[in-house]
Amino acid sequence: YFTCKSGDIFPNGKIPEDYLRTGWDAIVKSQGKKTSEVHSISFLRFRFAPPPSGNLTISSSWREPQFQQRKGNRNQPALPKFVMNAHKVYDLWWHSVYNFDETAPYDIRLNETIGTLNHYRPPLHVDHHHDTFLATILDDQLAFDTSMLAEAIRKRFGEDLSSLMKRLSERHPTKSWVQSS
Repeated sequence: YFTCKSGDIFPNGKIPEDYLRTGWDAIVKSQGKKTSEVHSISFLRFRFAPPPSGNLTISSSWREPQFQQRKGNRNQPALPKFVMNAHKVYDLWWHSVYNFDETAPYDIRLNETIGTLNHYRPPLHVDHHHDTFLATILDDQLAFDTSMLAEAIRKRFGEDLSSLMKRLSERHPTKSWVQSS
């Protein structure tokens, strides 16, 4: 989930409520580029503890104190995550774009003062609940969006979040760390 941390990229200097829809164009424009020239925007990520069972992942308020580190090398940040311009990208991987339209040669590496990604998947064999040593920083910026997102889900699917999650988990049980209520 992307977190916008600065309104400096928007015309009025404030982060709009719909920044997930409008932020990408604002980022591109703030870098002096046209959307047709940019194949992706990449950013660093914080790893968050899982939320309480049955809640949206963005309701988790506990994260690790630093950006996620590269597996096997705790001195380097993990490979970035990105959003892509689907009209300009032909091939991609989890962390980068491999093949893109030559008219869109740019990947914008977003400065962390503007935005970061909240990553909710813990590494294997590590307990990331808030009482572990890794997720020690209270960061509830996105927790405030939980009710708005839950309401949008209710409107879109015609049922409340808990019943939708239960119905989906019964149809496709997960073997991951996520538990349904």
